[in-house]
Amino acid sequence: MLDQVNHILEPLVSELIRERPKSITDFMLNRLEEQFGERAINGDISQMDMLQEKVSALRRRVEEMDYNKIAINKKEELNSEDETDEDVSVVAC
Repeated sequence: MLDQVNHILEPLVSELIRERPKSITDFMLNRLEEQFGERAINGDISQMDMLQEKVSALRRRVEEMDYNKIAINKKEELNSEDETDEDVSVVAC
């Protein structure tokens, strides 16, 4: 992967040094778009779809974890409400 990145960045950096554009970002985006097409600007649509599915799955997991945490807290509250002063004094002695 490093070879792929170097293959892309080395010529780009050379052009940046040689041309010294006012807007480095615009220059880089234009060059990448020229070399790789719209994919350089917008990314790979299938990759984006896959990542959005992962985000949705992770959000569902977080919601489930939050729901389980709430259920456990409610159960603990119910158990603690069942204690009486007498139960506590027996434990303390």
